[in-house]
Amino acid sequence: MNILLPTRPITFKKLRQGLLILLVAITPVLVCYLLITLDGYHLNDFLPNFSDEIVYWQQINTFKEVGMNGGYFTFNELAPAAEFTHFYTYGPWYPALYGTIARVIGWNATTTQLINSILVGLALILFCYVARLNERQLLLTILVLATTWSFLLYFFTGMQEGFQQALAIVIASIFVIALRDKDAVTNKFRLVALAFITFATLMRLSWAILYIPFLLLTTRHSSRRLIIAISITLLLIIPVMLFANYTGAPGNNSIFSVLLAFKTSFSAGLGNLTEYFLYNIGRLFLWPKKGTDIVQTYQVLGLIIAFSAYTIQLSIHHRNQNNQLTEAKFHLYNIGVTLVAALALYIVGTGGDQRVLVCHLIISFLIMISFKRYRSILLISFINIIFVTGFIIDFRGLVLPKYEPAHTVYEDFKQLVSTYISYDPNTKNAWCNTMLFSAKYFDSTALIGLPPGIGISFFYDAAKPILTFKSRYLFLDVDDYHIVSTHANAPQLTYLADTAIGKLYRNESVDCSTNSS
Repeated sequence: MNILLPTRPITFKKLRQGLLILLVAITPVLVCYLLITLDGYHLNDFLPNFSDEIVYWQQINTFKEVGMNGGYFTFNELAPAAEFTHFYTYGPWYPALYGTIARVIGWNATTTQLINSILVGLALILFCYVARLNERQLLLTILVLATTWSFLLYFFTGMQEGFQQALAIVIASIFVIALRDKDAVTNKFRLVALAFITFATLMRLSWAILYIPFLLLTTRHSSRRLIIAISITLLLIIPVMLFANYTGAPGNNSIFSVLLAFKTSFSAGLGNLTEYFLYNIGRLFLWPKKGTDIVQTYQVLGLIIAFSAYTIQLSIHHRNQNNQLTEAKFHLYNIGVTLVAALALYIVGTGGDQRVLVCHLIISFLIMISFKRYRSILLISFINIIFVTGFIIDFRGLVLPKYEPAHTVYEDFKQLVSTYISYDPNTKNAWCNTMLFSAKYFDSTALIGLPPGIGISFFYDAAKPILTFKSRYLFLDVDDYHIVSTHANAPQLTYLADTAIGKLYRNESVDCSTNSS
């Protein structure tokens, strides 16, 4: 019996391709690492200094230590309808996922970056194998990942963008198969893909946009195909939205806030939606934004125009090129509908739309690489390279301050509050493990010095009658203290200490006995 051994050229080719796939997987990490360390900073010095980062950090740390039994993370002391969760607007899912991982590997300054790096790396390896990339395509993937500035800008921060980008890469893999095999895909694949898109939608509602193109691509051609796709989408998205609304803290979600007017009447809802849409269009072009955000805005608009023109051209002159036409329609939908949805329901001009749109751009870029749209990808990357200076300025302004080695404010705050604030595992009143403070202090690194298990609730206006002062601890400056003390339901406060974010008080009006409900 003769055993055929692989020849040297074949073995070398596989080794080279494997090394390129590995390089694809580490490219985002490598670029961000170099940008941070070459400026003289160290990864271990990371501390979040932005409100969203601080909420994520404290929620993850809380879930790691006490699971679902921590204090409330909310706005204006508004609790979720679901009693089992005390987490913020986006629900407990992201903190629970990262908190569970943190129970295994620990939770420190670099844990978020480590988890993001692993998840994105694994997602990229999956994409390379699903898309069956050759060496040229792998090199182009490295180029795209190294020059898509909005993808890199938030990757090594405490935001959940790294996680969302990992979802985007897996979804790109799903659509490569859907575009390649169309209605020939198996039922098992359909179910797994729909389950994953549903999981992503629970993490960020904007992913629901992709139900319709997936269902259209993987459903047999018929006159009722669009109706079937829309019906299945509604059957999937309505329960997800209701569940997200049920498990997330109310009051600070733009999607639900805009749609809330439809409860009054259809005309009121439509009027509110139109007004918000026009307001966001103004912010899209006129609001002062970071250079990276501006570049992406016009890149998105340029791609929408290009895909529209290409779709029209193929429809008129190349009717036999169905694959190209289908792919062009997908890109137009993926980017165009996401932009419209962001304008209608999301926060534009403050980085929110930038972070959402880049995930959909990455999906389209990876699919274009998969189907060998080489010239288009090279043009996109070339344009990005032209604006590299703007990205470096933004990176140094947004990311590098999070890696400052001086942690005096955080360390002093942590030491001080540890004397007065501690997590109470015995109370049944979660407000007894919650701190109330003004949003003007939300971008303070000091807040992550709170003990794990202590929730944070913030307000914009202390005079709002909606505040009921249920929280056990309050941080108030002189003005807010005066306003709070004049409330009809003013709490009985005991002064504890001065801190970097105001005076610390204990609310004696809160029942924190173990039998409290």
